[in-house]
Amino acid sequence: MFRFKDENKNRTIESLRKFPGENAYEITYYGDYAMEEYLKCGAADFTAMHGFQAKHILEGNELGFFYQKQHNCSGFTAHTAEDDFLLCHDLDTQPKMPCLTLSENKVTGKTVGLSNLQTYGYFKACGDKYPELEYDEKWVEETCRLDIENPFDCARILTTPYETQDCMNSHGLGLVISSADGSEYENYDNKIPLCRGSFNRAIIDSCRTVDEVIAFLGCYTFAPPEFQEHFLIADASGKSIIVEYVKGEMVIIPNDKPYQIFSNFMIYNNPELEGFGKDRYLGYQKYLDAHNGIVNEETAFGLLHENHIPGDENYSVVFNLTKRTAAIQFAPDFAVTHRYQL
Repeated sequence: MFRFKDENKNRTIESLRKFPGENAYEITYYGDYAMEEYLKCGAADFTAMHGFQAKHILEGNELGFFYQKQHNCSGFTAHTAEDDFLLCHDLDTQPKMPCLTLSENKVTGKTVGLSNLQTYGYFKACGDKYPELEYDEKWVEETCRLDIENPFDCARILTTPYETQDCMNSHGLGLVISSADGSEYENYDNKIPLCRGSFNRAIIDSCRTVDEVIAFLGCYTFAPPEFQEHFLIADASGKSIIVEYVKGEMVIIPNDKPYQIFSNFMIYNNPELEGFGKDRYLGYQKYLDAHNGIVNEETAFGLLHENHIPGDENYSVVFNLTKRTAAIQFAPDFAVTHRYQL
C-alpha cells in the first residue's frame, strides 16, 4: 500500500471522513504544509503552484488537476444583538464536493478552511472522458467522486490548504471570496505572487487582524488567475475590508456601515452597483439596512439561502469572529449545521 515517508501526511490522509448523507468531507491536517517555504518564492500560476506542491508536499509526486471557469458567490458581515461580529458567505458553483480542512500553525494557531474538491480535480475520473467545453452534470455524478478507498486519490487532499476558499483562524480573522468581473491584477515585479487559494491560506496563516492583512499585502500580491476575484476580509474587532484589483492596482475598501456586502461585481467606483449579482447584493442590503446590520445565526443562514444561485448551491458558512466559531451547512438540503470551535 502506498505510504508517504512523512507519517503526518499519512495521518492527514487517514483523517478524511465523509459527512453522513452529504457529498462533503472533512480532514484534520497534521504537521505543516511548507507555508514558510512558499512565502519565499510564491507561485505566479497553477503550473508553478503544482510544481511547488509536488516538491514540498507530495514528496516529488506530480498532481494532475483541473478547474471550473468561474464561481458565483456572495457574502456579508454583520453584528449580532450581543455585538458578536459575523462573516457570512455562500459558495455557488456547479461542481460540488466541499471539503473542510482543520489545521494549526505556529503564527495564527488553529484554522478552519473550506475548499471545493471538484474545482481542483480531487476526484476519481474515468479515462479521457473530460468535459472540456461545458459542464456535464450526469458525467460529474457518475465519474467525479473522491474514492476514499484509493490511497492515490486520497493523497491529493494533502494540498487542500493551498486551495482554500473561505477560512478563519483562532484570532478571529476571516476571509471569503467572490468572483468579480473586471478585476485587473497587479504587476508583480516587486512583490512575491501568490496563486489563487494559496493567497487566502497565506493570509489566514500569517495575519491576526485586518491591519496585519493590509501590511501583508504590501509584500505579496495575488497572481493573475483564470478567475477574476475579490475578497471580503474581517476580524474580531468589527473591522472589515474588501480587497479589489483595479487597472493593476490594489484597492482596499473599508466598511463604513455596521455591515459590508459583496457579490460578483466590482465595488470600487461603482455607486450604482452595476453587474452580475446586484439582485443578491440588494437582497442583503434591504434586510441589513432595516435591522441596522444586526442578525443572528439563523437569520444569517436564511439570508444566505435566499441568495444562493438556484442549481449552483454548494455550501453556506457563518464565521463568528468574536467567538471564533464556524457553522457550515452543505447543499442541497442545508439540513445539518456542522459546528467548529477554534
